[in-house]
Amino acid sequence: MPISRDLLNRFLVLAGLLAVIAVTAFASACAGSRLAAQPGGAPAAVRAAAASVVTLYAERPAAGLVAFDPMAGPAPEPQVTWRWRTASGFAFASGGWIVTNHHAVAGARTIEARMADGRRVTAELHGVDPRRDLAVVRLIGAAPEPLHQARPVSIGERVFALGAPFDLSGSLSAGVVGGFDRAYDGVDPVGYLQHDAALNPGNSGGPLLDGRGRVVGMNTAVAEPAIMDVGVSFAIPAEMVFRVAEQIRLEGTAAPPRLGVTVRSLDPALAGAMELEPGAGLIVDAVEPGSPAAAAGLTSGDVLLSLDGVRLSLPRDLNRTLLDRAAGEDARLVWRSGGARLERDISLDAAPGVEDGGSIAAQADIASGYGLRFEEAGPDTDGARIAHVSPGSPASLAGFRPGDQVLAVNGRQVADGVEAGLRLEEAGPAAAIRVLHQGDTDPRHVGLARAGFGALSAPGQIWPDATGGPY
Repeated sequence: MPISRDLLNRFLVLAGLLAVIAVTAFASACAGSRLAAQPGGAPAAVRAAAASVVTLYAERPAAGLVAFDPMAGPAPEPQVTWRWRTASGFAFASGGWIVTNHHAVAGARTIEARMADGRRVTAELHGVDPRRDLAVVRLIGAAPEPLHQARPVSIGERVFALGAPFDLSGSLSAGVVGGFDRAYDGVDPVGYLQHDAALNPGNSGGPLLDGRGRVVGMNTAVAEPAIMDVGVSFAIPAEMVFRVAEQIRLEGTAAPPRLGVTVRSLDPALAGAMELEPGAGLIVDAVEPGSPAAAAGLTSGDVLLSLDGVRLSLPRDLNRTLLDRAAGEDARLVWRSGGARLERDISLDAAPGVEDGGSIAAQADIASGYGLRFEEAGPDTDGARIAHVSPGSPASLAGFRPGDQVLAVNGRQVADGVEAGLRLEEAGPAAAIRVLHQGDTDPRHVGLARAGFGALSAPGQIWPDATGGPY
C-alpha cells in the first residue's frame, strides 16, 4: 500500500527526534566520562597542588609588517609593540624555582608571576632549552612548595590539568591519558603524552597531575589547527621536564651536543633517485664548517643511516638521539657516501651559543635573538651568507636555512656577516630582512620578531619532506 506524504513526514520527524536524543545521550555520557568528579570533587592532593602553580605574565614583542613599494625606497621600520601574554608554570625545586614552556617567555623583557594566594612578584629568566620547549625562571620574594614527579601512567588513567586558561588562575580540568610518544612534526624531538583534559590559551607550562597530585607532564599545546580545547591535548613527559629543568637550574643551560649537519628526510622522489627506500636515512643538505661532522669527512649529499644504533628516518630521530647524549661523548655514526657505507665514532661538541651559562644574555639566540649566525660571503656574492640557524628560533620558524643570503636589514645593505650581525643588533626586537633563499632567483623581505611561536601539526601525520638542523 503506498505511504501518504503526511505519514512519511511524520515518520521523518520522529526519526530525527530519536537521533537528536541518541546523540545528546551519547554526548552526555562522554562528558560524564571525561569530566565527572570523584566523590567530593577532585582528589585532595590535586587541590593542594594548586598552591605550587603560578600564573606567568611575560611582556613580549609583537611585530607587524608594513606594506611598502620596493621601488619607492627602503623598507620601513617594522611596527613593534609590547604585549603581556599569560602562561602557567609550577615549582619543581625549593627556593622559588619555576619551570614553564620556552614559547611562553621567549623574547620577554619583563616576567611577573601571580601566586595562588593572589600575590604578584617579579620573576627572572634563568635558562632555556628551545629544542624541548622548556624554560626555568626564579621568583623574587616567593617560594612555593615544589611538586614531585609521578610514577609512569597508563592509557585511560585519570589526569588533571592545572593552569590559567584565559588568565583564569587556578583553573582545573580533568581527563584521561590517551596516548604516548606523539609528535608535532618531523623535527620536534619530544615524544608528547596525549590526554583529553581541556587546555586553552594560558594553560601552557602548567602541570598535568595524577590523582595523587604528582606531575605526569607539562601541558604544552593542542593539536593543529585548533587553538583551543578539542579534546586532544599534549604534555611534555614529566621525566624530561624534571631532568632538563634541574640541569638548567644547576648549570644555567641544557646545552645539546652538536653533530653539525642540516638534514632532510628521504621522500619517494629523492629515495628513488638514490636507489634507496623512502625513510631509509637522512640526506645531508649542509655541513657546518669546523663541526664534528666536517671533521669526520661528511659532505652535502651524504645519507645518514643510523646514530648509536638508532635508525634515522626523520630529522626528529637525529634530534632526539642527540639530545640523549652530552657534549664530549662519542657517538657511532653510520652513513652512505658515494655509494660506500661508512661507519665511525664521532666526538660530539656543544652546540654554539649556549655554552656560556644561564644568564639571559648567554641564553639569547645568536645574532641578538633572531637565531642567525653568519659567515663572510664569497667575493662574487653580495650580503652575508647564513652559516647557522638556531633550532626553534624566529629565523628557523620563518624558513631561514644555512646557505641563504641576507642582503639588507631594515633597508640598509650589508656587505658581510659582521655587518649583518651589527644591523640585527641595532634593529631591536624586530627587523625587516631582505633575504635570498637558496634556489630562489629573486630576494624577498621577511619580518622577524625576536620571539617565535611555532605552528603545530596534527599527531600521526607523515612528514616526507621534513627538514631540520643544524644538529
